[in-house]
Amino acid sequence: MLSISESSANQHFIEANTDIDYQIGFQNTGNDTAFAVVLRDTLDAALDPTTIRTGASSHIYTWTLSGKNVLTFQFDNINLLDSFRNEAKSHGFVKFRIAQKKDLPIGTRIENKAAIYFDFNAPIVTNKTFHTIGKDFLSATIEQEFFDKVKISVAPNPFGNSTIFSVQNIVPSQFPRREEEGVVFTLFDMNGRLLRSEKFDGNQFEFFRKDLPTGIFIFKISTADGQPLGIGKIVAR
Repeated sequence: MLSISESSANQHFIEANTDIDYQIGFQNTGNDTAFAVVLRDTLDAALDPTTIRTGASSHIYTWTLSGKNVLTFQFDNINLLDSFRNEAKSHGFVKFRIAQKKDLPIGTRIENKAAIYFDFNAPIVTNKTFHTIGKDFLSATIEQEFFDKVKISVAPNPFGNSTIFSVQNIVPSQFPRREEEGVVFTLFDMNGRLLRSEKFDGNQFEFFRKDLPTGIFIFKISTADGQPLGIGKIVAR
């Protein structure tokens, strides 16, 4: 059992120039004691390897930085028991902190994973974690709905190729022309520049990314005659 984790904001968002804390965890699930464990973590190009600060660990280790930003933790004479004989003593971990490269652009994705070597066995690769650089991000997708009964949702968010918007509880008496004319979706970048304007019919519609770059964007949904229904943020990853 192997894992790598990171401290992060909701949905893995993090602001530029913020340090990242990583913890690499491992477990000996073999059938004998492991006498040496080596962790190799090839650092993302968005990270600054000169800022590495090693932290707490379960066992004594040495560390080196080599090649193309390969961070290696070596546990010699660890004598890590296997999980069949002693589950509690079959685990290990190491922590480290590292800074981003300066002023990364919004939308930059920082990924990380590690390879774990038990004695002379082939490496086992951990899960991949990631952060997305953002600014003034909110845990709530919808920032403002202009009418109490109107509810807007979007999922998934962040999204890859497309995402689904749902606009519910539009009262016909408030918007008598809406059923015939649909809603208007407009998208802006974080500087307020208009990127996209599309009209949709029905209470649910799919927004396709097309050539939209990675990043955080502001959307607005209005009736066809210009009455705003809600605004919020979406993240293209």
